[in-house]
Amino acid sequence: MASQDSHEYPEYPKELKGVEGDLLRRRRGLPEKHAAPDLYDDITNTIGFGLSGGGIRSATFCLGIFQGLAKQELPRAKSTDSAKTLLSKIDFLSTVSGGGFFGSFYGRLFTRKEVTDLADVADILTARAASEEERGSSGQTSGKLPEARSFDGCARTVATSRPTAPATC
Repeated sequence: MASQDSHEYPEYPKELKGVEGDLLRRRRGLPEKHAAPDLYDDITNTIGFGLSGGGIRSATFCLGIFQGLAKQELPRAKSTDSAKTLLSKIDFLSTVSGGGFFGSFYGRLFTRKEVTDLADVADILTARAASEEERGSSGQTSGKLPEARSFDGCARTVATSRPTAPATC
């Protein structure tokens, strides 16, 4: 049996590292790197977020954490700068099991046609885009994000084999 030390682990593919570096540069507004594009040694302070398993409880916990991150605005360098939240600091996600439920949901948000930037994702996570207070009394939205539905009251009768069974929250 071969020893653990003699086992060669696969190298992090240079092509993948180059694509990730380009995406990080683009997201941070840095110029594209033409020399040694497979490295992103010019990018400092990359932040990874690990979302652990635990089924739906983990997914719910992750949702709450990311909602909190979406609400925490960073200080603005200039008063004319647009607001950024702590979500803008996350570069990588690693997920397993229940954390993967939320990670998949979060990743899918970026592919929606109505989502154009991280501020839209933060709006969806915090429900600012759909709240009555943000829309005002007229109930009008900006037209950018779809209106969310809210359901008042939770103990409603559901159609089951026992027609009188109340729904639980």
